[in-house]
Amino acid sequence: MTKPGKVRCAVYTRKSSEEGLDQAFNSLHAQREAGEAYIKSQRHEGWTLIPTAYDDGGYSGGTLDRPALKTLLADIREGRVDTVVVYKIDRLTRSLFDFAKIVEILDAHKASFVSITQSFNTTTSMGRLTLNVLLSFAQFEREVTGERIRDKFAASKKKGMWMGGNVPLGYDLKDRRLVVVKGEAQTIRTIFSLYAELGSVLKLKAALDRQDLRTKLRTHIEGVRRGGLPFRIGHLYTILRNPIYRGEVHHKGSTYAGDHAPIIDQDLWDKVQACLTSNAAIRRSGQTSKDTSLLAGILFDASNTRLTPTHTAKAGKRYRYYISNNLVTGTKRRKLTPTEGTRLSAQEIEGHVIKALTNFLSDPQKLMAAFTSAELDPATATSSIQQAKTLSQDLTGKDIKEIYEHVRDLVTRVQVEASSITITIDRKALSEELGIPDHADPEKCITITLPAELRRLGKEKRLIIAAHAPASNQDVNLIKAIVRANMWFAMLRDREVKSISDLAKKERVSRTYLSRLVPLALLAPDITETILEGRQPVDLSTERLFSLMPLPLSWVEQRSVLRFSAR
Repeated sequence: MTKPGKVRCAVYTRKSSEEGLDQAFNSLHAQREAGEAYIKSQRHEGWTLIPTAYDDGGYSGGTLDRPALKTLLADIREGRVDTVVVYKIDRLTRSLFDFAKIVEILDAHKASFVSITQSFNTTTSMGRLTLNVLLSFAQFEREVTGERIRDKFAASKKKGMWMGGNVPLGYDLKDRRLVVVKGEAQTIRTIFSLYAELGSVLKLKAALDRQDLRTKLRTHIEGVRRGGLPFRIGHLYTILRNPIYRGEVHHKGSTYAGDHAPIIDQDLWDKVQACLTSNAAIRRSGQTSKDTSLLAGILFDASNTRLTPTHTAKAGKRYRYYISNNLVTGTKRRKLTPTEGTRLSAQEIEGHVIKALTNFLSDPQKLMAAFTSAELDPATATSSIQQAKTLSQDLTGKDIKEIYEHVRDLVTRVQVEASSITITIDRKALSEELGIPDHADPEKCITITLPAELRRLGKEKRLIIAAHAPASNQDVNLIKAIVRANMWFAMLRDREVKSISDLAKKERVSRTYLSRLVPLALLAPDITETILEGRQPVDLSTERLFSLMPLPLSWVEQRSVLRFSAR
């Protein structure tokens, strides 16, 4: 038990960049000393210092994904911290939205925080207003800095300058300029020449493997060597489309003349691009289409049984499925148990996997969080994020064969269970594809887990229902219902109308409909916010909400009934 009057204080420090952290006395030490001195000055109030150091060196204030901050918030939830002491409020966060989340956690556990250099009392409305103003300026400063960096990056690209990232095969970096490496340049010429001759990336890869040609071998600062591996199909597509080999640089859909020497001449470049375009058009037209099973060999059920692709035809239309091996090898006479007989719609499960990959690749925050061990300077990070977006666009295109090749390059396993789908990504393959110098264990994988629900239809058939929500799943009708409910509730609360009957007449709706809709104004704030942002469960609709009426008044029970995560 905490003694009455005793206030356990934690000092939190943060520095955005890693520059200077190796010094004997750095910014984190200075912030911590100031915090400890402030706590000592409040000793008469019962303030005591918690010895745990909550230091985040090299982490931006624009995200909550910081190890020391996560530990601090966990200790607050467990009741180990009463007051958080920071040097300035922007050390805690630069985001107004993130700050609201932190304050919610603090309030829920009767904790508070103090900024040493900024005096305000958050228990008063004026204090909270002052704090919000300070945070708004901090967030504004961060956004302006980001815009300035992006503008400088774009201006440098227009001048043809190399702006960082992994140096591509065929070049080396000297005095911040790309210079041609003779041996690697010959490999690039071989890749382009063979593709122009063979007209197929699959045949190109086989030819390169026979010649034992490899990817660029890189030696990182720590002396760790990466690369020198056989080419992947996705990597070959990237090389064949990369205008850098034509002596140009690419930036946000535009191409500019580079200040480096080209490796490929214009005639060969045009021939390769025409071949790539022609092959894509042929595949889109269906002239070479086959029922490709995207997840064959890598899809498993909850019992780790591999699912086998199969199909059936009805009225001239072909339907593809993935089914348990026991449905392939078992006899028709054997009666299946209730736990046997998984059968999934191929189009549905493949669609969910592709959607999950595109969401992941299109989200810079999630992408960078997966590579926290990588040493990324701003230019490399920007280049990798842009490459990820390009890869995401390829996955949403119409080129089925290209989608297949990208997915098979990156995904090593998909496991479907009763309440989730887990997608395992080859970390090494993804880091090479995006040009990220990753130093983590090569065997370490990246996983994406999606909420799922399996429902049995018939004896052995199972279909995936509501496997996951896209990044934004805004339901216009649901949002309209929430907005109208809050508007009508406010009119009743403020006595703008005398009764529900009067309100129904005024709004020209039935009294029954209005009575059903108004209680939606009493939804938990986080549920309402999630619906407005389009992040609600995919099976949550206006009809389902009405079917669950009356909803409980308890916010905890509402989250349980509507299947929202507990807060």
